[in-house]
Amino acid sequence: MVIFFPIFWVFLPLCNQQLAHKLGIAYFSDEFKLVNFLALFFGTFFVFITGFFIIVTIWNNLHFKHAVAQKETNRSMMRSRRGHVVELACQQHFGDKAQRQAAHFYQVEGNQNFDNNYIQNLFELNEVDQ
Repeated sequence: MVIFFPIFWVFLPLCNQQLAHKLGIAYFSDEFKLVNFLALFFGTFFVFITGFFIIVTIWNNLHFKHAVAQKETNRSMMRSRRGHVVELACQQHFGDKAQRQAAHFYQVEGNQNFDNNYIQNLFELNEVDQ
């Protein structure tokens, strides 16, 4: 409340001259010039900052939308390449996909199992690790 008292004191003669006269507030024309200048300056500055904020926000949203779309495209391409590489490795180790899906039970020999880092090494070998 204490912060607003000087602002109220300056604007009181502008808003209600009779009350200011009763309270004995003496005002000068320089105050009006200063208040008009500050109102014009800060009003213009506020409009400029608001416009700049809106423009930058719209630009950022468009840029982010494009970046996300590009990332999703790259991910889907990478996913399809990795799926193809894994499918080729499964065919090599376990047989044809139709044969694997038709069988209810399938026993894998010990030497057919994948190593711990087999898929990771497979992606690096086929250059799909990124």
